[in-house]
Amino acid sequence: MTSRIRERRRSAARIGTREAAIWRAGATAPIEDAERPQAQVQGRTFASWRLISGLIVASLVLVLVILFSSDAFYVHSVAVGGLQTMTKEEVFALANIADTHVFWLDPAQIRADLMRSPTIANATVVINWPPQAVQIVIQEREPALVWEQNGVAVWIDLQGRVMRQRQDRGDLLRIQADSSIDGPPGQQR
Repeated sequence: MTSRIRERRRSAARIGTREAAIWRAGATAPIEDAERPQAQVQGRTFASWRLISGLIVASLVLVLVILFSSDAFYVHSVAVGGLQTMTKEEVFALANIADTHVFWLDPAQIRADLMRSPTIANATVVINWPPQAVQIVIQEREPALVWEQNGVAVWIDLQGRVMRQRQDRGDLLRIQADSSIDGPPGQQR
């Protein structure tokens, strides 16, 4: 079977003409006599694919320029929840994110900066889109007593962490240290 096909191809190559695969008498004209369709040139299309692709690229570049140059994407304030004695401004200063672009914020780093404060026991940081791009929920440490020495009062929690006294609370145990004694008890100058 394959030898017949090869033979036909060779003979057609020698003759220089090819026969149609299906021949129906009178249905079609030989290839030489058939009228070939001409490509019709219609009016220019409104936009080519290259133009559309260029517009897409230009619009994406414009969006990036707006995202990085617009003041709306820089952090100027935060939304803070869970406050008891601290102020929103203190938390914003501790977060260390003033005038930083939203895309460069790292919630884990912001939380680590907040946890350096002795007053904050836990913090949760969520970054969203503006206008409230940064949302912080904190849990403050609960003071157990007030330690007063040399006229300076501080709070101390149950774990022994020393915090700045933020308000005068009468419900806390107050300890006043005597500053006239410099050494351990039993030794006097």
